[in-house]
Amino acid sequence: MRTVGFGLVEEGLESRGNGLKGLSIAVLVNQFPVLSETFVVDQLRGLRQRGYTLGVLRRQDTPEMRQLDELENEFRPLTWQPVQPRWRRWLRNARVMTGMPLAQVWALLADDLRGDLVPLSAVLQGRSPAYNLCHAHFGPQGELLARLRLLGLIRQPLVVSLHGYDVTRVAAGQAPGYRYLCTGADRIIVTTEFMRNKALSLGCIADRIRKVPVGIDTAMFDWAPRMWSPNAPLEVLSVARLVPQKGLDRGLRAVAGLVGRGVSVRYTIVGSGPCHGELLALARSLGIAHCVVFAGGQPREDVRRQLAASHVFLFPCTVSELGDEEGQGIVLLEAQACGLPILTTRHGGIPETVLDGVSAMVVPDAQDALDRGLVELLDDYPRWPDMGRAGRAHVERHFTVEKHVDALEAVYGELLDGAASGAVFPVLTT
Repeated sequence: MRTVGFGLVEEGLESRGNGLKGLSIAVLVNQFPVLSETFVVDQLRGLRQRGYTLGVLRRQDTPEMRQLDELENEFRPLTWQPVQPRWRRWLRNARVMTGMPLAQVWALLADDLRGDLVPLSAVLQGRSPAYNLCHAHFGPQGELLARLRLLGLIRQPLVVSLHGYDVTRVAAGQAPGYRYLCTGADRIIVTTEFMRNKALSLGCIADRIRKVPVGIDTAMFDWAPRMWSPNAPLEVLSVARLVPQKGLDRGLRAVAGLVGRGVSVRYTIVGSGPCHGELLALARSLGIAHCVVFAGGQPREDVRRQLAASHVFLFPCTVSELGDEEGQGIVLLEAQACGLPILTTRHGGIPETVLDGVSAMVVPDAQDALDRGLVELLDDYPRWPDMGRAGRAHVERHFTVEKHVDALEAVYGELLDGAASGAVFPVLTT
């Protein structure tokens, strides 16, 4: 068995379908676990069930960790930031640079990402046995690994998954561009054609981009037909981070329109974020505070209960001032899997996630369109069970975690086949 860099194992891997049994993957994230990033957990579990060994490397832990102790114990992530006290940081930094060629040390220390690059290098070097492949989630983490690749500090194939804000904010000129990602990553994974076009606009190389939609474990979501009559209370649900991109202010205004029409509504918003105070104040000013429940961020089991108890799912996304857009809309998969009729906007990758006019009503990205759409969806309530059946079938056909992992295995397989055959991956040699 031969290794290079931090130990890309080029032999001894047993073929398993499109994947490689025994493959060891370093999965890089910013924070872990995160309530709103269930897609990362589903991917990790799907890979592990197929025999892959996973090492989760996170930049830092998260305030939500106490709510998600089971995930912390399940994956036991390694944290590379911060390291205290200061003398330990210095010792670690010196140790990781010992033995490096002078040109590499100079390039590393001169880079403005060095505060992350050095500790990340230390974590990767300390891993035994070595990883076969690195997979970063979100552009900033991909940028770090791409820089290490271009410096020659790691030689494993590098896969980077882009998810949303990490591309759209950069494309809108509201965040710094990526200096290393586009040329330093071997494969860039996007979830929709919308995201592919955004990645291309940043300069990502077309033949390195692979579309791999995120999938869900449909067995976790019980389907049920949604029945309602105009004289009964209506349960409306949104599950989203409380940030401008999610358009929850417009959701509140649309619900206020229903209340003004005499509909008995309870609007539950599951999620946390910086807009909580602003949204609460808006609900009060609209006179619907008594109809709105801000449930906060909740673990997945509680979210499933909320989905099961609701009549309509409202997802009124828009483009934020920072250029944030929805890359795919994972919660729309969960809502469809449960049989909920959906009202959402023609925005980002959402039209690629639902069936417009079949499982969901997709309206223009505007307040008046959302207001009319919610009224029309309620008027069409006899069709809700058919919408729910179509949504469940759509998810089962195209968006399961099994299909997602199948596609990932194909990406990993082509990279490891290339590594074993001596393919040259980009490395800075000067």
